Amino acid sequence: MMNKPDCSIIIPAYNTEDTISRSIRSIFTDSGGDYRYEVLIVDDGSSDNTAQIVRDLSEEYPCIRLIQKENGGVSSARNMGLNAAQGHFVYLMDADDELIRPALDKIVRRAYSVGADMMIADYEQVKDDSGEAEYVAADLPANETLDEAFIRTKILPLFVDGDTRTLSSVWNKLYVRRLISDAGLTFNEGRTHGEDWEFNIQFLQKAKTIYYDNILLYRYENRGIPNLSKYKKSLAQGYAHSYRLLSDMIRTYSLDENDRLIQKKLENKIAYNFISVLKMDEVSFEEKKNLLRMEEAKAVFSDLADSDRDTLAALQLSRKDKAAFGLLSRGMLQLALKLI
Repeated sequence: MMNKPDCSIIIPAYNTEDTISRSIRSIFTDSGGDYRYEVLIVDDGSSDNTAQIVRDLSEEYPCIRLIQKENGGVSSARNMGLNAAQGHFVYLMDADDELIRPALDKIVRRAYSVGADMMIADYEQVKDDSGEAEYVAADLPANETLDEAFIRTKILPLFVDGDTRTLSSVWNKLYVRRLISDAGLTFNEGRTHGEDWEFNIQFLQKAKTIYYDNILLYRYENRGIPNLSKYKKSLAQGYAHSYRLLSDMIRTYSLDENDRLIQKKLENKIAYNFISVLKMDEVSFEEKKNLLRMEEAKAVFSDLADSDRDTLAALQLSRKDKAAFGLLSRGMLQLALKLI
């Protein structure tokens, strides 16, 4: 029987004929040949030449496998890739970015050596308009195994109140596939904002150890948001869902002795962001009502209605917005929206 691959590289692709070849070729640049990879390209219903480009490249690189599906979004494409993956590790990247293959070989070698559930590395963010590159490093102890206690007391709280750029993304990480499958983890196909962030929170709650290797692994092309209006409309729904996810996490782990303070910070952030979205012109009145009818949105404002005066005073809202917030917390949606 043929040995299973060391690592499955999963790339969701939708109408990426201009970038997919460059991304795939970066996987095979300066490869050491020490490890066996499979490259799963999940074509998410592209209408351009993406699939044919992948087929042509698979003749040059036999480890490439093309998977085609109807369009369902990046999360559904990644989930299909996870279901098909056979590697010991999983690595996720986008079809318009570049992997630094020697760094991935090094991280796979280190992952086998230290036995960590998740490996974290650095990345470079390239601005499309200027070509300037920003080096993004994790603010974590480097080159040492971080245990479950560190994850729960130092890393998970950052998702409530901290810089999560290197924690939220998937493409600067290597995951043990068995942990994903055993825990039944998937990308939330109902989200159009923050799906990577949510997946990593769930993975970290299952992980026993992680390891940060401060090496440049990935070049991320920041091309902006193609559909800004659609993106903004999805924010409030994402914030409501995130509040429940993080509140449950705080209660489950009692993240530190003063977890109520963490909860307050979360409440302030979610309330401010949620109301900011409701004030956006791109979100219609009917869409705002639908958002506020969500069970998760009701839970957000119900919880906040019970908050103490200091918590409410800390909200960075105008007097008018605070009045609207008070109405929202009492379930008076129509009156609140008139103020907003």
